[in-house]
Amino acid sequence: DDVVASMEKALIAKGMWNSTLLVVSSDNGGPVYAGAGANNYPLKGGKMSNFQGGVRVNAFVSGGFLPAKQRGKVTDGYVALADWYKTFCSLAGVDYHDAKAAKANLPPVDGFDMWPLISGETAVSPRTELPLNPGLISGDYKLLVDLVLQAGWTGPQYPNTTKVEGINTEQECGYAGCLYNIKQDPEERHDL
Repeated sequence: DDVVASMEKALIAKGMWNSTLLVVSSDNGGPVYAGAGANNYPLKGGKMSNFQGGVRVNAFVSGGFLPAKQRGKVTDGYVALADWYKTFCSLAGVDYHDAKAAKANLPPVDGFDMWPLISGETAVSPRTELPLNPGLISGDYKLLVDLVLQAGWTGPQYPNTTKVEGINTEQECGYAGCLYNIKQDPEERHDL
């Protein structure tokens, strides 16, 4: 927190804050396995798990470039780390298309431009699906298949001991899968 505050003060002092868009995002939930000490309460699972505690993360956007009407506002919508590339390219006026990769028959750049969502131009994220390995989030639902690790929950004060045992439980979803409505049941307590 102190580093971000210092950075903000430095940007303001140099007259750069009004053209700054500061993005802070995690890549995964906190680790809740043995020897780790994170807490994703009340979500199930953690880092290296496809439960919400492993894939639903915090993020925020700040800076003078962010429209005033959006400052302090909570926006709910799917955003993947891959989306930031297209978003930054769009804001910089740079084409995100990778001609060299296309020539090599590589797939096109994945992602969506999230600026309309972040700026408040729209209230709905263009991303409606998030691929998991293995599994899929689509709309309000998440499908998990095979064996899923860290199939448990931490408490509000976790860890509360000097020796962290971690969440060592597993859930076998098999080929049929486990299906959750993550909007109505974000803690993933009810397999549909």
